[in-house]
Amino acid sequence: TLMSNVKELSFLIGEALHIPGINFNSLEQLLVFLFEAASDKTVILAIDEYPYIRKMLNGMDSIFQKYIDKYKNKSKLKIILLGSYIDIMKSMIEYSSPLFGRFSLVLDIKQQSYYEASKYYDSYSLEEKVFLYSVLGGIPYYNSLVDSKKTPLENIISLIINENGILNFESEIILGAELTKINGANEVLQTIAKGYKKFTDIQSNSHIDKSNVLTNILKTLEAMDLIYKSSPINAQGNTKKTFYLLNDNFLLFYYKFIFPNKSRRKVMTALDFYKMYIETSLAVTVVPKTFELICSQYLIRRNKAGLNNPLFEEIGKYWYDDPVNHINGEFDVVTIDKNGNNFYEAKYLSAPITDTIIKEEENQLEKLNISYSKLGFFSKSGYNLSKKYKYEFYTLQDIYTDF
Repeated sequence: TLMSNVKELSFLIGEALHIPGINFNSLEQLLVFLFEAASDKTVILAIDEYPYIRKMLNGMDSIFQKYIDKYKNKSKLKIILLGSYIDIMKSMIEYSSPLFGRFSLVLDIKQQSYYEASKYYDSYSLEEKVFLYSVLGGIPYYNSLVDSKKTPLENIISLIINENGILNFESEIILGAELTKINGANEVLQTIAKGYKKFTDIQSNSHIDKSNVLTNILKTLEAMDLIYKSSPINAQGNTKKTFYLLNDNFLLFYYKFIFPNKSRRKVMTALDFYKMYIETSLAVTVVPKTFELICSQYLIRRNKAGLNNPLFEEIGKYWYDDPVNHINGEFDVVTIDKNGNNFYEAKYLSAPITDTIIKEEENQLEKLNISYSKLGFFSKSGYNLSKKYKYEFYTLQDIYTDF
């Protein structure tokens, strides 16, 4: 309740300002005290998950606005409002909001890229860095827990797969507490983690019969920044080619491997559970798909560093239809610059890329009658080519090199 939050804040204020026994009867009384206490010194008030408090007290934004305006020239109080409901947080900076024009800084904090995340486990091999990013994603807190004295697998087991792991606790308690309030949310996330991306596929495989119910669940998960909508670079705005994807690698790992197998995990060791339910699928499907994401992020790094010539203006997937063979599919890493489309093939294989693989890519583009400006390749295991090509070739060493 709101009053329980006020009581907790009262205690924290008393501790921070060394005023034992202080107790406030309302949020407004608490705010007035803080603004007054900060008349001659800087005091910082940080409120996490502000949308929840805002929901508890009607007119919360107006209350803040009232005292911000009253004390703007009299107090050094700094207020930090944080929240994971992206749409609600964005609504607070709109013209119609009471708090419009009263923010000195607005940050839309995104998760870190593969390159930034790798700095938390810099001592590991390049393949181990790809493995860890495939599981932990780009959340700084998750990556800060990696113990360099353990192998990557030992870290994953101790942090997530072990029932007492801190990130297992994070998932079960914190994420679980949020999502149990949304009927069907866990089932939808689990369905997307299985690889069902289109609205109709999610509906039929999550057993949520009503389209409007599924639409509301997807909108809520999107507002929480847990999922996002994606369209191919050459089919933007086409609702039939709109896909729903999980927004971070850890979420995918949890809902693909842990959430659906909780009962099995309870009856075996963490290592046996990993070998039976995670190891193969992680290596065959998750890590190679993450490698494609890493390749895209690497190209963006190059672009921002001015190393692509010319600079590309868009990056994404490219959808194709092959009516002759009655198939359709995607090219996973494509950029568009002033000269046209640039196609990149990402291969996370134990063997080097050969002339055969290059020829297959050329033939596929030719068969589909797709024109391109540049063709590029990313390879985990290098290259074994019999001739020189006018294509771009990248390795893991390139991907993790500082610019």
